[in-house]
Amino acid sequence: MQAELLPVIQQHDKVILDMRSVVYLSSAGLRMLLLAYRQAAARESDLLLAGLSEEIRDTMEMTGFLDFFTTVDTVEAGLLA
Repeated sequence: MQAELLPVIQQHDKVILDMRSVVYLSSAGLRMLLLAYRQAAARESDLLLAGLSEEIRDTMEMTGFLDFFTTVDTVEAGLLA
């Protein structure tokens, strides 16, 4: 995922990750998201998370990771954000 995502962030001012199919997020996944956030922030790009499940949202909130991201309900809403 990281090898695919980081070049996309380098090429675009806004990246929306569709998280609807994510049912589990390990510590490695959280680290990858943090790395992606840092890269986007360094470029002053937007990195949005769309369609977070309640479980993933809770995990990210408890670990403080949710504070780093803009979240939207759908990819379409992210395109308008």
